Amino acid sequence: MYTIKSFNDPLALQDYLNGALLSKPLNKVVTGLHGLTLQIRAGNTTITTMFSDPTGAGLSPKQILDAVLATDPKLAAAVVLKSYGYTHSSSPQLALVGIGYKLLGAGTANPILGFPNTDHEISEIDEESIQGSPFVNPMGPLYHVVLHS
Repeated sequence: MYTIKSFNDPLALQDYLNGALLSKPLNKVVTGLHGLTLQIRAGNTTITTMFSDPTGAGLSPKQILDAVLATDPKLAAAVVLKSYGYTHSSSPQLALVGIGYKLLGAGTANPILGFPNTDHEISEIDEESIQGSPFVNPMGPLYHVVLHS
């Protein structure tokens, strides 16, 4: 079976091929995170971030990242905010980029952040899965890669 993955920015495609797991684009304020968790496994250690927003006013993407990093500062090498698009001014996405880290599907914040509800280990895409070279759609600013699974 073949899968076509499309991206609006060549850097997003590059990050995907290097194994990054991206949240959905985050609004300026993300609501509904109070008391929910994000779980990341580093080796044999599960790092659980519980988000706090008691007023319900919402958290900015930077506050979300800060909460994750406050849980374990070592995650600074693995969890970052990324902005893609021509001017890199699009809505930021939380990105898990550290090879060897695993996002756990048990995180209760996963649906709001746009992460999968299954475990996802960060690893580079196997070169043998890529069919041909990534290509650009001449009809629009999309970057594609065809994967064989």
